[in-house]
Amino acid sequence: MRRSHAFIVFVLLLLRSTGFAADPPQKKDLAKQIQAILRQPGFSRAHWGIDVVDMETGKAIYALNPDHLFLPASNVKLLTTSAALALVGPEYRFHTTIETSGKVDANGRVLGDMVIVGRGDPNISGRVMPYQLKTERVSPHTQILEQLADQIVQRGIKIVDGDLVADDSYYAAERYGEGWAHDDLQWIDGAPISALSFNDNVVFIKIQPAEKAGDKALVTVDPPNNYYELDNRILTTAAGVTRKVGIHRDAGSYKVVLWGSIPLDDAGMNEAIAIEDPAEFTGQVFRSLLEARGITFTGKIRAKHGELAQFFDQPPPPVPALAAATGSPIQVLAEHVSLPLIEDVKVTNKTSQNLHAELALRLIGQLKGIGGSFEGGAAALKQFLLHAGLTVNDFFVLDGSGLSR
Repeated sequence: MRRSHAFIVFVLLLLRSTGFAADPPQKKDLAKQIQAILRQPGFSRAHWGIDVVDMETGKAIYALNPDHLFLPASNVKLLTTSAALALVGPEYRFHTTIETSGKVDANGRVLGDMVIVGRGDPNISGRVMPYQLKTERVSPHTQILEQLADQIVQRGIKIVDGDLVADDSYYAAERYGEGWAHDDLQWIDGAPISALSFNDNVVFIKIQPAEKAGDKALVTVDPPNNYYELDNRILTTAAGVTRKVGIHRDAGSYKVVLWGSIPLDDAGMNEAIAIEDPAEFTGQVFRSLLEARGITFTGKIRAKHGELAQFFDQPPPPVPALAAATGSPIQVLAEHVSLPLIEDVKVTNKTSQNLHAELALRLIGQLKGIGGSFEGGAAALKQFLLHAGLTVNDFFVLDGSGLSR
């Protein structure tokens, strides 16, 4: 996301600095002015693709490599979300349910597993919705999960004689896009893709100085959890010293190493660290919320992921998701219904939210393509773009967000 904005911002600043934005040049002078800019030392080694057309006549005013392919970066989100609005519809709503195929007896005992089923809702979080000009988050980030937990309590459930299953099999278990850089994957930009996503699939790590120099910094996580082991090696230094903090988590690891220094007078810092397995994490958080409400589990927490092969030439899984798998009557114990899709499109494009764009791509694959996978979404997006007038050689789809290199 940081990278994706860079080129667009650069071009806007470039145009403003040359007076294009405040005082548009005459059309006949445009080519000379562009060429003068591109000959400057800072720009001469870059690769440029420019295509300027007169909107009144349709004639070309200036072109430089107009048929070359370039990295589109976050402009890809405009294509993905346009396809989602056209193919799925702006009023589409996501349904997240708590289900069981077991019986619920008169004493409030669930005789079987309890399953939290994700179907791609990007906004199970503390984000304020509808989106208004900037991203706002209100604690607790668990508020939607807490609403689901409260519904379980209202059903009179007291004990689950089975596991808590976190089911994200509505989409394929393809966590990352092709060409994503490995150093993006620990941050929010490269958060893994899952049909059961919570808090944008990150934890917020807050780092503050201790009370005196020489002590370890104070490190806390939000929402509170023990999902990652935090190896805190950050020391508090004297006031006025420059802050130097490093954070690293290896792919596949549940250990986050923090090192460096933070001065006494520092206001503190926050970083969003990507979750390794979103369904697993969501299951842990949700079970802790149920247990805090007095509900007991006899089993363990486990995640249920979809196999990639099942998404080819298969219809979307039924709702409730357990019906086909068990053949037993399914009880929906609790449900959260999202705001219309158009509200998330605002979030996706205004904040350049990579995860949300990837979820939108898999949504169109699930509903209009060959399944909730990258391949299904890419196929649906390709057909949409071809129908819009592009040709097969005009573009390549490698992800839904533009993070791919």
